Amino acid sequence: MPGSGEPFFQKTIRKCSAAFDAPVFDPHVTLGRVPEDKAYLVSQFLSQLESNFRSFPLKTKELQCRKEPYQKLVITLQPEKNYRALCDVLDQFFGGRYSKPEDPHISLLYSQLSCEDIKKQTDFKDGRIPEKADIQGIALVKLYGRPGEWEITKQINFKGQ
Repeated sequence: MPGSGEPFFQKTIRKCSAAFDAPVFDPHVTLGRVPEDKAYLVSQFLSQLESNFRSFPLKTKELQCRKEPYQKLVITLQPEKNYRALCDVLDQFFGGRYSKPEDPHISLLYSQLSCEDIKKQTDFKDGRIPEKADIQGIALVKLYGRPGEWEITKQINFKGQ
């Protein structure tokens, strides 16, 4: 998901990780999860996306602190038509509801800390975030173990806008 806001996202993730002794990870928007019994179709799926999609921006909405550890500090995104189209293609291709169209976001911190503790220690109170996040590709990630152990197994980049 590199793009216009990527330096902000990567820098902020690293800053939060250092401040809160949390894992470092690449900025991303989770499109969905493919069941293991259909993983053999992923290369074909990615080829289809590479041929049919161009990079696109998603507008940012707000900075939020949440209860879920892997969505602790997030920037919510506006689910626009290109994002919804990706979700539809994923669901149609794999024959089920595997996408996550309802809550696109970019996590900035994975943590078990409470939002109150984070708010006491953070300098994001003014809420300055980039106006958009450029979606420039898609990756298949094996999510076994802790975030530092996650592995990108395949990745494609979309053509420019």
